[in-house]
Amino acid sequence: MIAKETKPHRNIIKPTEKINMYLTERQFITLPLVMGIALLIMSCGETQRDARNFLHKAKSFENGKQYAQAEVAYKKAIAIYEKNNSKDDSVMAVCWGGLGRVYLLQEKFADAESALKHAIQIDTVISEDKVANLYALALAISFARNQNEYDEAEEYLEEAIINLAIVCMMDPNTDAWKVCPDYYAELADIQVATEKFEEAEKNYKNAIEIYEAYTKTTQPSDRFVRTLRNYSALLFAMGKNSEATAISERAEELQNDINK
Repeated sequence: MIAKETKPHRNIIKPTEKINMYLTERQFITLPLVMGIALLIMSCGETQRDARNFLHKAKSFENGKQYAQAEVAYKKAIAIYEKNNSKDDSVMAVCWGGLGRVYLLQEKFADAESALKHAIQIDTVISEDKVANLYALALAISFARNQNEYDEAEEYLEEAIINLAIVCMMDPNTDAWKVCPDYYAELADIQVATEKFEEAEKNYKNAIEIYEAYTKTTQPSDRFVRTLRNYSALLFAMGKNSEATAISERAEELQNDINK
C-alpha cells in the first residue's frame, strides 16, 4: 500500500479540453441515422422537417464550438420529436447525446449526466455514438462530483472500452480504435485517484502500447505525453524508479518532437 504522501499527482485538465480533443472531432450521425431521419420526415410532415433542421443546426453549432446555441437547437429538436411521439430511439439518442455533450462543454455537469444517461438508456445499438456518449458520461460524473467519487465513472469507462472493442470487431475498417488509448489513459487516471494502483498500471500500459503503435505513422499527441508523465509518477510512487525514469525520458523525447 502506497503511503498517502507518495500518492502520484494526476494532471487534471478541464472537461472542455478533453471533449474538444476526443469528441467534437468525430461526426456522430452516421449514414444509417441520416437515412432514418429522412424517412421520418417523409412520413411525418413539416414538424419532423423542423426537428431535422434543428438537429443539423445543433450539430453545426457544436462543431463550431457555439455550445449555447447548440444547446438551444438540440432542445428544440427533442421537443418536436417528443411532441410528435417519435418512435425512432436512434434519432432521439443522437439528440440527447448531443445535448449531453454540449452541457459538458459548458461545464453543466449534472445536466450532462442526466442527458447522457437518457441517451444511453434509449440507445440499444452498440455504435461509435454510444461509445462516445459513455465516455462523455464518465467525464461528466467525475467532474460533477469534484473528482471525489469515481466508481460510477470507472464503470462507464469500462463499458465504453468493451463497446469500442465490439464496434471494431464488427467493422475492421473503422478508425474508432484511435480513441481507445485515450479511454484506457482516462481509466488509469481515475484508478490512480481511487488508489487502484495495480489496475492503473495495467491500463497505462494498454494505452501506451496503442499510442506507440499509432505514433509510428503520425505525430505524437499531447495526451500521449501526459499519459507517460502520469504513468511515470505512478511508477515512482510505487518504488519502480528505473522504469519510472525510462518512461519520463520517453515523455520528454516525445515532447521535444511535438515542439519542433
